[in-house]
Amino acid sequence: MPAEQSQSKFSLPEVIVVTTFLIVGDLVDVLLLLVGLDDFMLVDLLFGFPLMIYLWWKGARGTYVYITFFLELIPYVGKLPLRTIGFLLAVQADRHPVAARAVTTVAGRTNPEPSGK
Repeated sequence: MPAEQSQSKFSLPEVIVVTTFLIVGDLVDVLLLLVGLDDFMLVDLLFGFPLMIYLWWKGARGTYVYITFFLELIPYVGKLPLRTIGFLLAVQADRHPVAARAVTTVAGRTNPEPSGK
């Protein structure tokens, strides 16, 4: 096991449980759309905010989740599984910090993580 994966904030069982929780939320969101009902952001409150609290509790950078949370506010775009995608991107960035630094550098942020030096 590479050294960078052993320092991950997310264990495999946690990733499976949280991803399942988020997929259920995405399915509820799509089912409400299919029957012609509006969720009045209740699905976002019930599934999005617990995810943010969980990421805060774990001490993980949830930049991808925050971006996808705001994309959920766009009508019809919010019916896509953005919360799940954002969480999986956050897990990927946590497990592969070199790739995460490359993405943030390409995005225009020259110093993505403050150094203690």
